[in-house]
Amino acid sequence: MSLLECNNLGISIGNTSVCQNLNLQMNAGESWVVLGKNGSGKTTLIHTLAGLRQAETGEVRLQEQSLHQYSRQQIAQRLGVLFQQDEESFPSTVLESTLIGRHPFLNWMQWESNNDIALAEQALDKMDLLEFKNRDIHTLSGGERRRVRIACLLTQNPDIALLDEPDNHLDIHHQIETLTLLKQQFKNKLLFMSAHDVNLATRFCTHALLLLGDGKSICGKIDEIITTGNLELLYGIKINKLRQDNSDYYFPA
Repeated sequence: MSLLECNNLGISIGNTSVCQNLNLQMNAGESWVVLGKNGSGKTTLIHTLAGLRQAETGEVRLQEQSLHQYSRQQIAQRLGVLFQQDEESFPSTVLESTLIGRHPFLNWMQWESNNDIALAEQALDKMDLLEFKNRDIHTLSGGERRRVRIACLLTQNPDIALLDEPDNHLDIHHQIETLTLLKQQFKNKLLFMSAHDVNLATRFCTHALLLLGDGKSICGKIDEIITTGNLELLYGIKINKLRQDNSDYYFPA
């Protein structure tokens, strides 16, 4: 069964066409990356797939039903979003911020259960943040707050994760550690992420979508889509490829 799909999707930002007649079918066990220049609409596409923005044409389908057939709570029980920037407005502890991931499963009169707290603590432990659970989130670094947001997503435990630059603010160690964890946690689910690092994308993703501009895009299995020719078309620069240890690496000429 397809977990998330878009049919003839058309999205624009002002005079910029993000995609036209985009058709994607994304299944359990797949991890997708969307690549494109700055301003190409990667974030806008993620927001549209999450139902946070209305498409101009076409539709998004969640588990084979139109997104509009679900309430916001029902969507949040199935689909999680990691925003590119997500600043805390109010004081809260790290644990309280992580427990937001359980809110889609509570009614307005419920408090988090011991099981909810255990799930949040497990997620913080996976992100190496458990010792900070009683810290005010505003005392953390940008990278640490990013990891709290990912712990919140793990606490939510959706079938689909839409991630806007999940490695944003993370050092190289935590980039690899976090992407490895996400790939493992969602191995039987669906990951869809935006990225700038092509080499991390080829390492952790099975499929790719390239936003070429003017509404044009190409998508498919990552070893078929990520080529020097396609990357040169995408970024408008010369790209070299290095083959090492049975893997391909791409860098500007």
